[in-house]
Amino acid sequence: IVKHEERGSVTQRFAVGCLQKISSWKFAAGEFIGQNMVQWLVQFLEELVKDKDSNSFLLTYCAALVTNILGQKQVQQFLEQNENLFVLIIESLTGLLKVDHSHQTLQYVLMDLFIILQNVDTASMKNFDRSAIHLKVKQFKNALAESEEAKDGLLDSMKTSTLDLCDKIVTEEELPIDKLASIVRQEESGKKEQELVFESFPDEIVA
Repeated sequence: IVKHEERGSVTQRFAVGCLQKISSWKFAAGEFIGQNMVQWLVQFLEELVKDKDSNSFLLTYCAALVTNILGQKQVQQFLEQNENLFVLIIESLTGLLKVDHSHQTLQYVLMDLFIILQNVDTASMKNFDRSAIHLKVKQFKNALAESEEAKDGLLDSMKTSTLDLCDKIVTEEELPIDKLASIVRQEESGKKEQELVFESFPDEIVA
């Protein structure tokens, strides 16, 4: 359904939301790897990055799906053995760091990058540049801090927490994933607007 439906359709959005929920189950890591869903997700994320009109729901739930997957040790070990795919994930995620994306999406993306830096063993990777991630996050943070809202002092709590997440990545502050996820949950609790009622899935970010 996800692969063959028109991008951004209600059916595809609903299917992606279901995958995000399934990704929090204990057996999910092995299934996603076995069904080549990690590779598919990377390709799908890249397509969303390239499409300036990407549906915000798709962006948010794809980023949340990656967060759930990356939080599982089995997937982390899989990526350690597949450097090209790992680098592709990094490029896709950093490509999503744009000030015109929703802060909900941005916070999941930043969580993904935080998990990668803290948990994936990159010592033997020749094509992985840790400092490059720090630089791109800094550039994004500066762009967000220089936005018109920031200049006018109108940044709300969600935007402020996005800036805080940037700092945690750059400083590589040690922080349990459940505490990191609570930052996003707290900000979402007060959010009332949703695109469609059935798309209001509770987020379950697990280690």
